[in-house]
Amino acid sequence: HYRVVMHNDDFTPMDFVVEILIDIFHKGIPEAERLMLTVHESGSHPCASTYPMPWDSWGSSPGSAVCSIYSSR
Repeated sequence: HYRVVMHNDDFTPMDFVVEILIDIFHKGIPEAERLMLTVHESGSHPCASTYPMPWDSWGSSPGSAVCSIYSSR
């Protein structure tokens, strides 16, 4: 399993973060908005635990500025 931690930055639009949380991590709109605001206010926050990673079949991962991936093994 992996733990996804999102980090706040000065470049990624808030609506993009909400879209990632909804489209990739299957969060509902209220939860995605709450998580985005938590990341924005605190600097970083765990947003998902998932296995396998949703982008395993894509051949690449989303930008490192948006999130960090940690193995929970």
